[in-house]
Amino acid sequence: MQLKELVSGQAVSKVWLTMFQDVKHLVSSVIGIDAVNSPNDLQKPPAHVTGDIAFSCFGLAKEVKKPPHQIVLEIIKGFKPFGLVTSVTAEGPYCNFTFDHAKVAEQFLKEIASSPSQFGFSEVGDGKRVMVEYSSPNTNKPQHLGHVRNALVGYSCAKMLQAVGFTVIKANLINDRGIHICKSMYAYEHWGNGKTPESERVKPDHFVGSFYVLFDKNLQEEKKGYYVEHGIDTSDMNDQQKKNAETEFLKASVLMKEAQEMLQAWEAGDQEVVVLWKKMNDWVYQGFDQTYKALGVDFEKIYHESEIYQGGKDLIYQAFEQGHLIKRPDGAIIAPLSQIHVKHFTDKIVLRSDGTSVYITQDINLAGMKFREFNLDYSIYCIGGEQDLQMQQVFNTCTIMGLPYGERMYHLSYGMVYLPEGKMKSREGTVVDADDLIKSMHELAAEGLKSRFPDLGSDELAKRAKAIGDAALKYFILQYGRTQAIHFDPKKSIAFEGQTGPYIQYVYARISSILKKVGVAHVELSDLNITNADDEWPVLQELIQFPKVVFEAAIQLEPNVLAAYLFSLCQTFNTYYHSTSIVKTDNAEKPFKLAVLYAVQTTIKNGLQLLGISVLEEM
Repeated sequence: MQLKELVSGQAVSKVWLTMFQDVKHLVSSVIGIDAVNSPNDLQKPPAHVTGDIAFSCFGLAKEVKKPPHQIVLEIIKGFKPFGLVTSVTAEGPYCNFTFDHAKVAEQFLKEIASSPSQFGFSEVGDGKRVMVEYSSPNTNKPQHLGHVRNALVGYSCAKMLQAVGFTVIKANLINDRGIHICKSMYAYEHWGNGKTPESERVKPDHFVGSFYVLFDKNLQEEKKGYYVEHGIDTSDMNDQQKKNAETEFLKASVLMKEAQEMLQAWEAGDQEVVVLWKKMNDWVYQGFDQTYKALGVDFEKIYHESEIYQGGKDLIYQAFEQGHLIKRPDGAIIAPLSQIHVKHFTDKIVLRSDGTSVYITQDINLAGMKFREFNLDYSIYCIGGEQDLQMQQVFNTCTIMGLPYGERMYHLSYGMVYLPEGKMKSREGTVVDADDLIKSMHELAAEGLKSRFPDLGSDELAKRAKAIGDAALKYFILQYGRTQAIHFDPKKSIAFEGQTGPYIQYVYARISSILKKVGVAHVELSDLNITNADDEWPVLQELIQFPKVVFEAAIQLEPNVLAAYLFSLCQTFNTYYHSTSIVKTDNAEKPFKLAVLYAVQTTIKNGLQLLGISVLEEM
């Protein structure tokens, strides 16, 4: 099952629907059958073609058994102006319809003004329940640039799904147990000396992360000593030999042995270890909350791995008894994924021979918990592309087990994010920290604002710098297709020109300035007096498509579709703005032109909102 199978129809603006229905009537009245069945059958013709909407007769040719160009000629011959359609021309197998721009403009501007905050949104999701899980950090370190992309993609997809009528539950799975958590705990217990985030004046999750790095530093020192003691020289080793040497060291490592013992003590419920675990995790949660607030993302439900990692066994045993799973001679239970004939799929252990669970066991358990607790129609996991195979194994194992939600889960995969320094490596202490990145974006924005507005007050400077810095970061990341690797360029992202968040904010602010200059608090639609909208038509064409763009971006789970649209709209508007006079225009035409500006401003605001970006009345 895919998201598009859950929606009831296609989301389009009211005026676009009217234009579609008029074309449908005209074509059907000539051909004698319903030929235009969906708004998607219509498209924008190339720039050199006369006409506002093109209809291809290729599909119709098969049905009526006539060449496409002959059908086009018949439509043109039998054409009579109808509704908003004024003329039709031929271009090969395409009919190109032209509309009464003034009438379309009047209908559209009234549509958008009737409910501006809801323009672009729809109810095609029909309240169906979807969970979007994103972020999923570990509690042994602060969040990094990869987490930023995860959170921004997941949050934006959740917002877009809400905008098209789905009931969305935003969720987070925090990985708060395991050997990596115990490394931080061990380091703090042995070398923390009673320090706290407050005593060191350090953000709580950074404080905990410093001990994770400290553990690794001491582990590397232990490894050096081990290699010297055992006469191991890795300089002449190949990669596999180095890996083997590392494996042997880890087996002998005192630090790793003691960290493993701490994990075993935690799993056994050792009170002293559990108290330390809770204290350090609480510190991290405080830090995470600050990062999420800075990013502008939130959650309705938070899961913790510590609460679910032992679950799922009953589901496995039940599926085995029903004959869906197989038990090996050694007692391990496997999912026969090799029978699905998918590339890279092999049989997957879902329960070890000693009856202990593996990662996929808890994944299956959590999947069921989600569907049961929230009565979901669909469950989306925003997880990095390196987990593509793992997620497909989870989904297909659920299906093999006969679980009803096996085919109603989707991996919202995304690519890596790089800075000029290269790939992030948190265990080495060289992580591209999310908090530092957000702060640096605000500082870059502040520098630009100071040079442009040297007299700007400190409070206003901070407010604008935050909004612009956030827009730069969010738009840069969301403008790319999810699976693309990104080389994030902070200085490029902050520019007020080109395809950037600040550029789109600037267009919004420019319109606010114009409306303020002419003293317009709201647009009065009763005296639009539209006699000609040809100059405004390119802008109106873009605006009319906004609900469709939101729908497509939501169903495809691709925020970049919306990001690209907003940039295109701003470019089209700027072309119009530089070619026409608005403030000094004739009084009879001014209300109409101002209404167009208001429509552009409303659309930008609504679109940026779905990307998690705020607008500014002044830049």
